[in-house]
Amino acid sequence: MIRPGNSTTYWIIRVVPHEWEEVQVPAARYRALHYEVLGKKDRQPVSGMSLFFTEFKLNVWYAPEIRRIVKLEHQLWTSNPVPYADDEVELMEYRPPR
Repeated sequence: MIRPGNSTTYWIIRVVPHEWEEVQVPAARYRALHYEVLGKKDRQPVSGMSLFFTEFKLNVWYAPEIRRIVKLEHQLWTSNPVPYADDEVELMEYRPPR
């Protein structure tokens, strides 16, 4: 559990490892480890505080070959069942260090 600052609310976080996957992103195709990180607050916000985040899901694909995250998907929820944020990030270009 993680408690930010002086907050009395905790985040309960679970990391779920998945299998290796072939991931195609604009930079190239990579063999990547897929991890899913799930977070949920231990208590719901007070009524009328609907913009406080209560849950998130983060999917990450890490390619050890280049030591980079090549793809990331992030969703964030408030007390509303529709995601507040739904982001996807992909590696556009990669140049090895010289």
